[in-house]
Amino acid sequence: MDSTKELRQKLQAFKYEGRERPWGYRALQRGPSIYITRFAIKHDLTPNQITLAGIICGIIGSFLVFFALPFKIAGAILLYANILSDKVDGETARFRIQEKRGKVYLRGVYLDELNHLIIPPLFLLGVTLGIISNFPYNTSILAFTGLFATLSLPFLRVYHSLAPQIFMKKYIKHPELFSPLPHANEPDPIFQIKKKYSPLKKFIQAIHQLQDFFIIVFLLFLSFLGEITMPMFRPHLLSGLLVVILGIILPLIVIENSIKGFFQIEHRVRDIKDKYWQK
Repeated sequence: MDSTKELRQKLQAFKYEGRERPWGYRALQRGPSIYITRFAIKHDLTPNQITLAGIICGIIGSFLVFFALPFKIAGAILLYANILSDKVDGETARFRIQEKRGKVYLRGVYLDELNHLIIPPLFLLGVTLGIISNFPYNTSILAFTGLFATLSLPFLRVYHSLAPQIFMKKYIKHPELFSPLPHANEPDPIFQIKKKYSPLKKFIQAIHQLQDFFIIVFLLFLSFLGEITMPMFRPHLLSGLLVVILGIILPLIVIENSIKGFFQIEHRVRDIKDKYWQK
């Protein structure tokens, strides 16, 4: 079998090329995932088995965060296992493809998408319901912001696949019905705005980190740990305030993405057409 370093190069390297990744992606997600992938390859586990195990961890973890603090910490750890499984199933699938070690089925992609759509909002809903009765401030605010944060997570996932869906469902069937797509050298209006306000880029990037599910789980884990070790933060002061913050920031990111998507959709569909479709 390849060494761990070789596996990283073969299965992970392209994930970093030309992409901005959230905090902890390399060290706390891809870092440990390769060791689990190595174990999975050695024991001939399939990507679908790994995905299903991750979904089970996610469901149990989302259930545990409803209960007392020790269970909440255990739930957050299981959600971390869910996040790692999402990396391991892809790495295992790429290895099987490269080494021609069995088929990789679209059912696995389907399960993976279900995992992303169901587990994050289920976890955040479990957290909100588990702390709302003991939150020391206005519980109505916590309820509304928790609901907004929960509903925002699946949209943020779906947003990235809207352009391919529109391309396949609408444009590819009757391209003659639509206005001509912009040329490759025609500037993206949102890119121009980003360029104009580049001094704010780092601040905006920092805010956008909060939409990454790993960061949400990590911050909630730290808040649970703080509440169980420091009585001054009980009952659920840290986790409750974090949910309120998420319930404000995540809907704002949804609104931002919706506006960006409206102005960028022709450019995004053009990119897909140029890359994948010849007619």
